Amino acid sequence: MGRKSPFPPYDLNEALLIARTIWEKNAGKPMRRLTLFDAIGRSPESGPSRQLLTASSGYGLTQGSFHVEVIRITERGQAIVQRNDPQAKLDAVLEVDAFRAFFDNYRNAALPSETAALDFLKEQRVPEKSARACLETLLKSGEQVALIQEISGTKRVVSSEHALEELSKAPGLLLPLQPESEEPAQVTSARRFEEKAKRSLSLNINIQIHLPADAKPEIYEIIFKNIREQLMDEG
Repeated sequence: MGRKSPFPPYDLNEALLIARTIWEKNAGKPMRRLTLFDAIGRSPESGPSRQLLTASSGYGLTQGSFHVEVIRITERGQAIVQRNDPQAKLDAVLEVDAFRAFFDNYRNAALPSETAALDFLKEQRVPEKSARACLETLLKSGEQVALIQEISGTKRVVSSEHALEELSKAPGLLLPLQPESEEPAQVTSARRFEEKAKRSLSLNINIQIHLPADAKPEIYEIIFKNIREQLMDEG
C-alpha cells in the first residue's frame, strides 16, 4: 500500500459525491468501482477520480481505494447523506489529523495569517509543497461544517460545540457537489438551462426580428445562436 496522504485532496462537500452516489444509485450497498464512476460520469482511472476516492476515504465516508474492486459506504457517510447528521459532518473533518490539530490550536481565536497557518501545517508534517493546497482544503471544509465562522466582521475558529449548534440550525448547509470541470461543457450548459427553466415562473416572450428581405441565412443563424446563449446564461 502507498503512503497515506496527510490531507484529502478535495474538500468535504466534494468528497461526499462518492457516498451520495452509492446511497442513491445502489441503496447504500457496496458498489463496484467501475459501476460507481460510470454513474458519476467519470473515468475510473483518471487522476481526479483517484483523488476523489482518496478524499472520501480520508474523511471516513467510504472504504476502498482505486486499487480495490468494490467501494463501501461507512456509517458516517450514510449518516450524512441519509440524515444530514451534523455530528457526522464534524467528525469527518476532524478525522484528518492536520485539520484537527489546526482547529484545536486556533480554537476560539481569529484565523491566523496565511504564513503562520502554513508554518503550523508544516509542523504537522504536511509537505511544504502541499501546505498551501492543504490550507485551502482545510479552510473550505472548516466553513462547510461551521468550524470557521465570521463573528463581528472577523473570521474565527470556533469550538466543536459552537459549530454543532450552527449546523443544527442550518441542516441543509452541506450539499455534495461535483466539480463542473468533470462534465462536458455542452452537457453542463444544457443542464443549467433545464434547471433554470424548472425554477422560473412561466413567461411568454415574443421576439420580433426585422431584417431586409435579401438577408443571408447566416445572419439568422448568428442571431438565434446569440439569443440561445443569452437565455442559457446563468447570470
